Amino acid sequence: MELLENGLEHWKAYFIDGLPPFFAERVKKTLRNSQGVIPYGTYTYGKLIGACTQEGDFCTQFDLPDSGKSTKHRDSSGSTPNRPHKRRKSRRRSREEREERRGHRKSHRFTKNRSRRELAKFRCYKCGKFGHIVNN
Repeated sequence: MELLENGLEHWKAYFIDGLPPFFAERVKKTLRNSQGVIPYGTYTYGKLIGACTQEGDFCTQFDLPDSGKSTKHRDSSGSTPNRPHKRRKSRRRSREEREERRGHRKSHRFTKNRSRRELAKFRCYKCGKFGHIVNN
């Protein structure tokens, strides 16, 4: 679908002027001809967008600073905003961890029936005989 005003140069200039100021200047430098004038009539919107993306790729390739917005960083070490960072571990346990912990706690809550060999070491504190405990 083509715009009705596609041939008007005003809208093409308006498109370039809508970009961030310093980036628009860089794009205009690439679009100017030898006389220093931008021939908007010869450019289509696709070519204008292509010039913008090419200039944007150039800026990201050489890691030029983003002068349009001031970004706030926690540290002032001059790190780039797209540098990967270590994610904080969430304080809330995942569902699997909670269920695993719950199962472990339930299984150790009550004393298990002990074998005769283990009971031979224990002495009953009520009657004083070896081999049984009051609970069992």
